[in-house]
Amino acid sequence: MSFEAFENEIARIFQKLCREKQASLEEIHAATGVPRTILKSLSNGVVPGHITVKDFDRISEYFDSDEIIELIMRLFKGNDAARD
Repeated sequence: MSFEAFENEIARIFQKLCREKQASLEEIHAATGVPRTILKSLSNGVVPGHITVKDFDRISEYFDSDEIIELIMRLFKGNDAARD
């Protein structure tokens, strides 16, 4: 999976979860502590370079969804297979 495809998929999942939970970026920030700039970037379809796995984990916990973490794991597994 290319980084561009990964970025698009992360953004799609994040936007879908926001719609389903009807959560505002401010509500997500207050509940998770993830910086607003990161949440704004994700909502605009961009995975910021300074996002951490902990941020992804907090977002996943807030939405009670493993979709983002599973996507990250698939990306890493794909990169490992490509190196072998």
